[in-house]
Amino acid sequence: MNTKTFRLAALCTLLLAAGAAQADTLCKKPPTRIDRRACEAAKQSPQALRLYLQRMSWLHHNLSYYDYVDEATQANWDRAATRLASGEESVAEAPATSFSR
Repeated sequence: MNTKTFRLAALCTLLLAAGAAQADTLCKKPPTRIDRRACEAAKQSPQALRLYLQRMSWLHHNLSYYDYVDEATQANWDRAATRLASGEESVAEAPATSFSR
């Protein structure tokens, strides 16, 4: 592998790692009110986040679903889905998807 190819591969790896870390940093300290509310929706459920982002898409076209989902959020969603599937939690007890203004 020549030097140019190696440098290009290293740059791509760094860019991918930076993109993966972005979700973690967006919800740690949300820069805007819209980001804060998106993180609150992500804590509720994937459907709540998707609904919020769809509602806000007319205002901000660059909102991305994966900017607000980190490994911990995904793990919480998976645990909630497992509880629902096993009957431990009814649909009525599932997290709400409403948003305060």
